[in-house]
Amino acid sequence: MMKNIQVSIAAIFMLLLLFAATGEEIAAQRCVETSSSPNCTNDICSKDCNQKHPGLVIGASCLLAQTCICTYSC
Repeated sequence: MMKNIQVSIAAIFMLLLLFAATGEEIAAQRCVETSSSPNCTNDICSKDCNQKHPGLVIGASCLLAQTCICTYSC
């Protein structure tokens, strides 16, 4: 009985390590693209980003109303 508990605890620990490693890998696979856009707004930037990277966009925003910053999954 004690051996089964030790094996179960080891298995749970290994699964936690696997999930942690997978999460870090997913987080590392983000790309950022910048583009010049006169009179940039967040709406324009978001639409442009979604057209270039459909279904992959994580976020899009304007910087100083001149530069669109698009973050998407690689």
